[in-house]
Amino acid sequence: PLAMSAGNTYGFSVSLPAGYNMSNYFYHWTASCSGRFSSPFGTSTTFTPDAVPGTSCINCRIIVTVTDKCGREFYQSADLTVCPTPPVPKNITTSVITNAPGTGAQNVGQIFPMAGTDADGYVVTYTIKSIPTGGKLYYDNDNNASTPDVQITSIPTGGLALTKVQTKTVKFDPDENYNGNSIFQYSVTDNSGMESVSTATYTIPVNTPPVCKTFICTPVSSNGK
Repeated sequence: PLAMSAGNTYGFSVSLPAGYNMSNYFYHWTASCSGRFSSPFGTSTTFTPDAVPGTSCINCRIIVTVTDKCGREFYQSADLTVCPTPPVPKNITTSVITNAPGTGAQNVGQIFPMAGTDADGYVVTYTIKSIPTGGKLYYDNDNNASTPDVQITSIPTGGLALTKVQTKTVKFDPDENYNGNSIFQYSVTDNSGMESVSTATYTIPVNTPPVCKTFICTPVSSNGK
């Protein structure tokens, strides 16, 4: 069977044997699964399957009923498989974090929330897959602003899943004197429990300004001493 993804549009057309006049017949398109036909009574049409619940594919049959002017009917059909559309994480570059040299872990900065899209639902969790280079991530794990944020020191098997609210609390503390892009990977999961096929790259630009050295000038006497 032809594989289709929920939310995408696919084209179909009916054909008759040679010598048959297409205009002498009536056409009616139907489907065994839920969805929308652009033209349910034409010789050709498009079909957009609705969202598929859960993470499993379903079978769907597209049928066109051809009726002649005497009321006689015959049918053509196509067997399809409709699958949920996985969500897609977004590559993000957040605002530059200035790393003041010599201050140690005193440069914690808020970063943009992680993001993703889902054609047949909505994203519910954001899963960090790797520890960022050149610094540390923190987040509010209990939705309590009065308690300290938790440092992400390791990533469990499968990743560390955060809710949408928690992604808005993620902060980054660059290592002392680190300069450049800090990067980590993350995926997204939708309301049906389907995780994105690939991961996205989150980039945190870190700028360490140059250190100005102080020079002490010793006056020289007029006699050279």
